[in-house]
Amino acid sequence: MGITQLKNGKFRLQIRRKGFPTVDKVFESAEGAQAAEAAAARKQKPVQDDITLNELCERYHDSREFSEKAENTQKTELCRIKPVLATLGEYSLKNLEQDTSAIYDYMDKRSKEVSPRTKEKISGTTIRLEIAALSALVAFAKTRKLRNYVATAQTAGAINLP
Repeated sequence: MGITQLKNGKFRLQIRRKGFPTVDKVFESAEGAQAAEAAAARKQKPVQDDITLNELCERYHDSREFSEKAENTQKTELCRIKPVLATLGEYSLKNLEQDTSAIYDYMDKRSKEVSPRTKEKISGTTIRLEIAALSALVAFAKTRKLRNYVATAQTAGAINLP
């Protein structure tokens, strides 16, 4: 973790820790950067030898479980997991399990976004299918005993959308 002062007088916070998303933000004051650093440190508890969601997705797509699914299901999962990985892909599964609020934050953020294709808000069905794709990854991890991800699977599988 590090805070550096930029030439323009602002302060840059950069945090790169395995299993967590990269934080790279600029603040007007050193106090703001220190507060953000402290908040990130509270949320980021180090985990040894854990697999990220991106790494798990690669393993899953190369697996027998994925290849045995119907072609339409494969296409749907491949399409629907992309926005999830863009936001949560750097999280390790253990850290997602410990901080399931990241999944709910993703859903909240996603429900406010506008589709570039239709120019309308993202539908609840789209978000449900994205969470279902996440749930498939977590179920795969559980089946392969990569870790005990029961809490994450329950959170990802028990999402009720309007």
